[in-house]
Amino acid sequence: GNPDLDTWLDRGAFGPAELVAENIREWFSYEQRVPALKRIVLMIASLDPVGQLERFHHEVRPLLEMR
Repeated sequence: GNPDLDTWLDRGAFGPAELVAENIREWFSYEQRVPALKRIVLMIASLDPVGQLERFHHEVRPLLEMR
């Protein structure tokens, strides 16, 4: 079955831009432990996916150190 809400909140990236960026930076750090890690896929779950993607681009991405 699907994970419950607490699992999603624990493992997902929800909330203000700073919190989402913090979670994603943590995922980026996994590359040190898992050298084969090449990609992190973000799934946008929203009734307005384009709006969410634009929000991510403008609010979260600037907080990340992109290579």
